[in-house]
Amino acid sequence: MNIEQYKIEIQRTWQDDMSQREQLCNATLGLVGEVGEFERDCVMTELGDVAYYTYTLARLLGHDIIEVKHSRRQMGQIAASIAEGVKKLEFHSPGPSAQIQIMMDLSDDLDDMARAIRKRAICGVAGQDFWGEVLASNIAKLRARYPDGFVPGGGVR
Repeated sequence: MNIEQYKIEIQRTWQDDMSQREQLCNATLGLVGEVGEFERDCVMTELGDVAYYTYTLARLLGHDIIEVKHSRRQMGQIAASIAEGVKKLEFHSPGPSAQIQIMMDLSDDLDDMARAIRKRAICGVAGQDFWGEVLASNIAKLRARYPDGFVPGGGVR
C-alpha cells in the first residue's frame, strides 16, 4: 500500500461530524496516546496507529507531509511538540503572525513524525522496509473494526 492510498482509506474511519477544534484535539490526543503505546510496546500495529493520527492531523491542518531526511527527535518529543502547538492554536487565541508560526512549526513536526514512523518501519540488519505492510495492516484493522465506516461508541472489538 502506498501513502496516497492510505490517506484516502483512513478518512473512512475518521469521525468528521465534530467541529474542527474537536477533530484537532481528538487527533492530537490519539497521536500522543499511540506514541506512548508504541514506545512502551514497540509493536508494529501501534506504529500504524501513530501513522493514522499523524496523517489525519496533517489533513485537518491542510498540510501535505514532506518526509524529511534527517530528524534526530524521538517520537515522544515530536508528539509533545505537536500537542503544544495544537493547544496554542486552538486555546491561546494567537494573533495572525503567531498563528502562522505555529502552523509552520506544526508542519515541521508532522514531517518529523512521518520520518520517525518510517524509520521505525525499517527493521533488521538488512534494513528491510515494512512501511507498506505497516500501512496495510493498519487499514485491515480499521476495516475489521469499522466495516461501514466510523460509528459513535466504537466499532467491532
